Amino acid sequence: MDTAIFKWVRGELIGKGNFGRVYLAMNVTTGEMIAVKQVEIPRTASDRSDQRQANVVDALKLESETLKDLDHPNIVQYLGFEETPTFLSIFLEYVPGGSVGGILRKYGRFDED
Repeated sequence: MDTAIFKWVRGELIGKGNFGRVYLAMNVTTGEMIAVKQVEIPRTASDRSDQRQANVVDALKLESETLKDLDHPNIVQYLGFEETPTFLSIFLEYVPGGSVGGILRKYGRFDED
């Protein structure tokens, strides 16, 4: 079980999707804002036998494994991973402004640059 590499405090919900919820959070160690993507770990017998929940947990672990090896200015920076008895969490660079899809809906198409 990994432990967080810093202390953090979860803030408001800023997004949700197929693979969990994303919260704004503060890295208490540095004071900077970060994004935390979380999925709840199945705890009851019925939850553990639910294949969808197992798939969500596996998908977040795979996402973490993929992101930690990526280093590009156009990809949010991976900051770490934490597993507790209740949640799996991926810590990511916080990029304000919402998703690319949301920006396209709000402002329309933008130039390639």
